[in-house]
Amino acid sequence: MPQIDPLDIKYRPHKRVQKPIDTIRFCIEEISLSFERWEEAYITGPGIYFAIISGYPVRDHADPMGDNPWPVSDSRDVLDDVDSFYEATAEVARSRDGAVVISVDGIVQEQMVRFRDYPAGSEHPPKHSKQDADWMGPGT
Repeated sequence: MPQIDPLDIKYRPHKRVQKPIDTIRFCIEEISLSFERWEEAYITGPGIYFAIISGYPVRDHADPMGDNPWPVSDSRDVLDDVDSFYEATAEVARSRDGAVVISVDGIVQEQMVRFRDYPAGSEHPPKHSKQDADWMGPGT
């Protein structure tokens, strides 16, 4: 059994961490359940994914999605106003692409990202070399 460092923070059972996760799950489920066009043959439905991070820089594993921001003026903290967070999530799911990055305490980052796809078994990830498609906006 691995020894637990007394300075390690147990994020999973921490209430301030679990509450944003529950809120995000609720919003995603609500968006999915409210989508009524599943029976159509060719349809693009809402799509969104979140990355909740703690202690590691995202830049080591992701690239900015150009001018594809999360609307921080509408909802910056998952827990401040759940209705505003839901509305922002629904809007982003319908109109934008990329991952929404949220810190472990529920603060949403404005810049959305694309996570890199590393080759299986690689110890050190290769440098990002893919060019963004025009629809993604200018990259950095």
